[in-house]
Amino acid sequence: DCVSSEFCMVGTGRGLGIAYRNGVWDQPQQAFVDDWPDHVACAAPSFCVAASTTDVAVYDGSSWHNSLHARGTAYGVWTDVSCAESRCSAANALGEIDTLTADGWGGPIPVMPTGAPLDAIDCPSVTFCAAVDGEGNALTFDGNGWSEPTLVDSAHLSAGHSVSCPTVRFCMAVSQNQYSTLHENAWSPPKSAFPGADSTTSLVSVSCVSSTLCVAVGGPTGTYRW
Repeated sequence: DCVSSEFCMVGTGRGLGIAYRNGVWDQPQQAFVDDWPDHVACAAPSFCVAASTTDVAVYDGSSWHNSLHARGTAYGVWTDVSCAESRCSAANALGEIDTLTADGWGGPIPVMPTGAPLDAIDCPSVTFCAAVDGEGNALTFDGNGWSEPTLVDSAHLSAGHSVSCPTVRFCMAVSQNQYSTLHENAWSPPKSAFPGADSTTSLVSVSCVSSTLCVAVGGPTGTYRW
């Protein structure tokens, strides 16, 4: 994850985190002892969070520290994490979201009535997040609480969702060969990313820098620009 052209943080195998500062890669640092980071998100060069399957670690600008409050299989498998300013939110496979602020972890909050696993979360600000599950549902956070899930993909064609929100007014979610966009709190019906292609062809991740530029990976040619 990159917060600017001067700082990025990546997670690697063997539980390592590596920071990129002003054109130079730091020496790898141990983030996890018995696991590896599947997801990394940073709000600033001094505030990053990495999530493995059952663990969460926090980077303070110089070293990694395990967040013991977020440990344990009781919290489910961590599926994604996103940070904005002084707040990070982590989603898990039990349909719960835990939030880290200056006061520490708030504790997992159930946001999916069915307990459906959350696949992805993105937070462009401390007052807005969007999350998607594996059953075609999406929900948003408005700074006070989470909305009820909205069924975006009634066909449930989801082998794993990804969502990206460059602003609080726009998000894009992808799943298999379809995508939906969020404009002004309303999700569009799912559209085919590549009509006529094999239905098993999947988009696996999307990243948007604005409401007019998104790039997704997967599909028959590898990358797609929207």
